[in-house]
Amino acid sequence: MRAFALSALLLCAGVQAKPLGAAPAPNTVAGVQGLLQIGEYDAAGRMLESLIRSQPSDPDANYEYGRYLLALPKPDYDRAIEHLENALKASPQNSNYNLWVARAYGIKIEHSNIVAAAFGPVWKVRRHFEAAVKLDPANTPARVDLFQYYLFAPGIAGGGKGKAMEQYREIAKNAPGGYLDFTTQAILALETGDWEGVDIAYQRMLQLKPEYEGQIRLQYATVMMNRGQYDKALRWLKAAQQSASDIDPPFKILAPDYVRNGYYERVRYELEHNVKVDVDGMSVTRRQLGTNEANTNPKYLECLRLIGGLYDRFGHREKAAQFFARVRQSEAARR
Repeated sequence: MRAFALSALLLCAGVQAKPLGAAPAPNTVAGVQGLLQIGEYDAAGRMLESLIRSQPSDPDANYEYGRYLLALPKPDYDRAIEHLENALKASPQNSNYNLWVARAYGIKIEHSNIVAAAFGPVWKVRRHFEAAVKLDPANTPARVDLFQYYLFAPGIAGGGKGKAMEQYREIAKNAPGGYLDFTTQAILALETGDWEGVDIAYQRMLQLKPEYEGQIRLQYATVMMNRGQYDKALRWLKAAQQSASDIDPPFKILAPDYVRNGYYERVRYELEHNVKVDVDGMSVTRRQLGTNEANTNPKYLECLRLIGGLYDRFGHREKAAQFFARVRQSEAARR
């Protein structure tokens, strides 16, 4: 329940590379997907805007545009919700349309100062996650999202460990030994404090998805930093330096099997902003930590420096500057 704040409701999916062949027709959803596959994100956005102008009620165009708006470096939550709901109105029995409406509201809640202010959207998140699973029981990303909702949401919002475990068992049945199976195992182990289970799950995730190595190693290192396990965090960050895999690739939420880990997202937010998130019922507070023994520990600072270096290496200049500034502030406080 304590991890309900910020990210427990937000999780995401998308597109796979195709072999070379005939190019998709321009100004179509297939054309947009082709541009996304080759990393032409701005061109994909322009094509989507053109499609929406010419076909404002087309559900597929609205669906892709809503997802695109969520995947932007600075997401446009309200417009994403508008377009995803347009898609859902046209096709209410579509599992993925329900899933992404839930995700869009989840992002909006994640960025609310007080979750109580978004109490209505909380119920929409739950209802659409449940609808996505009911409409397509084989939709494993939707089950992972619903699992996390039940695991992290307070009882007043429909959360509950028993309901979460029902989804956990179904995920294991649908995708045994797969990446999403071990992702779910990692999330449960993090929430229950099974640190041996966390380690096993992350090792298996690395084996199954080496193309996600940077992201996976950063996740694990951040969680270990939150626990004060700086030596282990340093090892994983140094290994990430040897990888060619971006730790925060553009439009990563459009990967078909990518699911955001709610527990990790909370500790990531705390790390980046030097705060502690507290949950009380349906409200959330963020306490600024200031300078203390933990965040001036030399190994902790070295972790921050390595993360900043990783962001800088892959061109995420703004995020890199944020971490380097944290290091400078903490080092100044130690003197």
